Amino acid sequence: MIGIVGESLNFLGAAALACDILLRSPEHARRKRLGELHDFATRNGLEHLEYEGFPVASLDFAEKVLDRRAARFGYTGVGLLGAGFFLLVIYHAMEM
Repeated sequence: MIGIVGESLNFLGAAALACDILLRSPEHARRKRLGELHDFATRNGLEHLEYEGFPVASLDFAEKVLDRRAARFGYTGVGLLGAGFFLLVIYHAMEM
């Protein structure tokens, strides 16, 4: 049972990392919308406006927002892979 759970966690971790790669294409459209939001905020003097905890008027606003999503997928995927590997090590140690 430990081996099955370990393999399942490895699969879920790989799927999370694959989702990060597959969602890169729609990011271009979102980057454009975030750029338009940044332009609106700077044109109208909205320096204190925030979106997802980031100031919209900052120069690297779109990158910060999109990097947060990629970091979430990355940490989740690596965490699941690590937990799956740990369970597989336990499984193989029990077989000895």
